Amino acid sequence: MEKRLKLELDMRVSVSAIIVVGGKVLLLKRSADLANFPGEWSFPGGKVEEGDQSSFDAILREIEEETNINLYDDYELFTSHQLAPVYDVENRFAVQGVIIKTNLLNHDAFLQSPVRISGEHVDFMWCPVDLVLNVLT
Repeated sequence: MEKRLKLELDMRVSVSAIIVVGGKVLLLKRSADLANFPGEWSFPGGKVEEGDQSSFDAILREIEEETNINLYDDYELFTSHQLAPVYDVENRFAVQGVIIKTNLLNHDAFLQSPVRISGEHVDFMWCPVDLVLNVLT
């Protein structure tokens, strides 16, 4: 759907992932020198690129680029739910959100595995679900 939107309406399409593991959500702190949302905490995500087959393909790629977490290999360990896209027609922009929830029995091992953040970010945290809005606002 997002490729059709881009072609028909010339919209930029981005994706964002809410990764939930054992009651915690992965948040990334954006670098202070970025043009958009500098220094803010955010979910992993980014722009849908030409080679992406779908918004889900784009978010898996972005997660790997930004965190070094490869969900392609462990896809069967996760459940995903796509959220309804949010459109900003005036600025020709759309965001597709995806919730990715783990089916792992050992959450602690996954939470302790290394997250290697990209140069776009300076920190990460596994934030308890009930505190996410406090961190993002």
